[in-house]
Amino acid sequence: MAESHQYGTWQVSLLQSSVHTKYNIELFVPPGTTWLQEITYLVCNDTDTSKVNQGFLYDRFPYLEASLSRTGPDGLNVPQLDYVLSMTSPRLIKTHLPLRFFERTLKQSSAKVLVPIRNPKDLLVSHFHFLKLFPEPATFHGTWDEYFQNLFVKKQLGYEDYFDFYEAWWRYKTENPSQVLFVWYEDLQRDLPRAIHTVADFLGKSMVEEQVQKIKAHTTFESMKRNESVCPAPFAPRERFFRKGEVGDWKNYFSQAQSEYVDTLVRERLTPLGLEIMYH
Repeated sequence: MAESHQYGTWQVSLLQSSVHTKYNIELFVPPGTTWLQEITYLVCNDTDTSKVNQGFLYDRFPYLEASLSRTGPDGLNVPQLDYVLSMTSPRLIKTHLPLRFFERTLKQSSAKVLVPIRNPKDLLVSHFHFLKLFPEPATFHGTWDEYFQNLFVKKQLGYEDYFDFYEAWWRYKTENPSQVLFVWYEDLQRDLPRAIHTVADFLGKSMVEEQVQKIKAHTTFESMKRNESVCPAPFAPRERFFRKGEVGDWKNYFSQAQSEYVDTLVRERLTPLGLEIMYH
């Protein structure tokens, strides 16, 4: 498979061959991924909160395409992809990569895929602030209007365009409903216990109410903000990484023209698929 991506064809081949029947893979364009990762980890580890305090989320739930070296079983440094492949199944993996990196192998496996999704307007505002967390020279110094026009409209966000990403995964989900679960940020906000039950059911895990409430207490926005083990951005203070955790903040940033531009894309790209966007 030829792929024009910075990771190169050999790594794409490795990604395609690495999806095993016992993998749980989490995909995202960043809408509360850290939140869903911690929920998923606890669901898969019998709500054992002592485990989450023994190591960073980055180690417990590695970011597949990160440019990092890890310490392998023999004590030697190994590339991130090799580290992921050395993990014992079932593996929990985070990635930002689009469907085309995994589709061929996913069709031949029983891997479970959690796809976090957030309404595009709030997601763009969140991403705008996220880019300002990066250290020099990678930090974004532009205004909101510059971000919207030069990065979003021109599809220069770094990974897949929002609409391309979710359109592809929604189509795949429609054909493979038992393999893919879309998890709405807005649902996590509105009814966290119900969302935890939904994730657990999808992963084949039975949860009693006491366990659900334990996960809820551990993964509220304020709890996550205080938790030193979950912040995936060592260059950013937790109070900046976990910024607001609100739905509707986009109204403080979008002009009417910008809002209508996104509404048109939703109407043309997602509504015909049956993917209805939540704004509350």
